[in-house]
Amino acid sequence: MIERRYEENDLQSLLELLRSSYGGWHDIHYWAWKYERNPHGSPVVWVAEDEGRIVGCYILNPVKIRIGPVLVKGAQSVDAAVDNAYRGAGIFKRLAVSAIAQAAREGVALIYAFPTEIAHKGQVRIGYRPMFIVPKMFKVLDAHSLLEEQGFKSSFLQKTLSIMQAFQKISNVKISTRYDYELKARRIKTFDPRFETFWDEIKEENKNILIERDLAYLKWRYIEHPEKQYTTYVCEKNGKVVGYIVLSVEKNASMETGKTGRLTVGNIIDLSALPNMINAAYPLVSAACEFFEHERVDIARCWMVAWHPYHAILREFGFSESYELLRRAAFRPKYNAQLICYVNSRATIQEAIRSMPTKRKLCWFITQGDADYT
Repeated sequence: MIERRYEENDLQSLLELLRSSYGGWHDIHYWAWKYERNPHGSPVVWVAEDEGRIVGCYILNPVKIRIGPVLVKGAQSVDAAVDNAYRGAGIFKRLAVSAIAQAAREGVALIYAFPTEIAHKGQVRIGYRPMFIVPKMFKVLDAHSLLEEQGFKSSFLQKTLSIMQAFQKISNVKISTRYDYELKARRIKTFDPRFETFWDEIKEENKNILIERDLAYLKWRYIEHPEKQYTTYVCEKNGKVVGYIVLSVEKNASMETGKTGRLTVGNIIDLSALPNMINAAYPLVSAACEFFEHERVDIARCWMVAWHPYHAILREFGFSESYELLRRAAFRPKYNAQLICYVNSRATIQEAIRSMPTKRKLCWFITQGDADYT
């Protein structure tokens, strides 16, 4: 068996491995979009080959990461796979170590991932560090459908969900008096050049860790995706972009990862506003809620860290962590989705931190759009 860097003529065999490992993967057009047209760079792909067949792979997809005002080369670990017949032989570890070393030679300073339970164990063994559990907020729009799909039998849980839904309806009435009516949200079909200026203002004021959301990235991630359709709203003031929100709706979905179900789930995939115009999030979240109601969504979800001002705004619209707490209490899952990181260049990260104008704890801002599978 040979372990080496990926070559173009490996593609068909690699796609077969991914399809068999994930119970059906995407087609060649998705591969081209994700790995060949990524505006942040070309992937680092290592494969294991046996008798002319690809039996393992480890992929690092480049992502520009902003640490405070400094831009560093990063990558997301995605789509790792080992053929069932070859598992347990250490292939995953060797490919990961080789890919990470190659990425270091190419200047990648920080790698992150949102792994499954099995992948989490393997990643931690090779040096990834768990950062935090993915912070999920939910808004229950149809408690009855959710109860049926999730199988919540407890009368206490049923009453709790019903109370949550009633409280959220009250919140929607009160919120109408809390934001600036000069700020309007409207639906757009693409990201125009003004979003470059919008991002320039955000990055100049950035004091945290976040993915570079420049114009090229936004178009690639949300407009050019070959399989998913996103709905985007922009908030403007005097013709200037001051915020945006990206949404998606999943039909026949389940709240259990990787499963199908009977729910219609609404997702806030991305949310961003100028630092001095955080209140732009109000009309954007309001537009999202109206869109979800129009689409007859059963439950809406969003990833949002508790320290960010958006968290408080989402709570005003009825989003909360309560449903996630109920789910964990009812099903007691052994694993909860996490963000994990591998520091490939401590010197680069420390230099970026030293560039901060004031000493403060760096926090990581994430949304569903930062994960490759949403």
